[in-house]
Amino acid sequence: MYTKKRSTKVRYILLIIVALASLSGLIAVKQMRLSPLSWGWFGPISTSHGMGLDGYDSVAYHTEKKALLGSSEHHTKWQDVEWRFASKYNQALFEANPQRYAPQFGGNCANAISRGMTKKADPQVWFMNDDMLYVFYGEDAKKAFIEKIPNGVLKRSHESWAKRTIQ
Repeated sequence: MYTKKRSTKVRYILLIIVALASLSGLIAVKQMRLSPLSWGWFGPISTSHGMGLDGYDSVAYHTEKKALLGSSEHHTKWQDVEWRFASKYNQALFEANPQRYAPQFGGNCANAISRGMTKKADPQVWFMNDDMLYVFYGEDAKKAFIEKIPNGVLKRSHESWAKRTIQ
């Protein structure tokens, strides 16, 4: 009888340890901004300090073919996120057609999305394909994503994102 009570206590202690370890793992994943798409820990736009693309001008990738920081003088709000631009002209282009100029996957790392995850991207690591802007966590993620394009990664990633995006 004594052994049964003791083994029950040991089981409860082990369950508590496993639960705490799982919780700490979830917290660590959340802090890294790496989470499965299905968890829904993301909004339609990845933001930093309430700004899309960390304040980079999303139009400049298309027109200037480079990452340019936007200015607080030229900004607009779209999908509850502030977007900054290097010029009034770029601001006007974005306001006329934000879906064209906004980054794919809400500005999350395209390679992470291709693996069913979300991860904050670095706006200085980017790639244009069919006039669509993709941003990545780092150069290795960008290279891995581009290598998978012939295998249909673009279509699969867009389908995956569309199914899980908060509307």
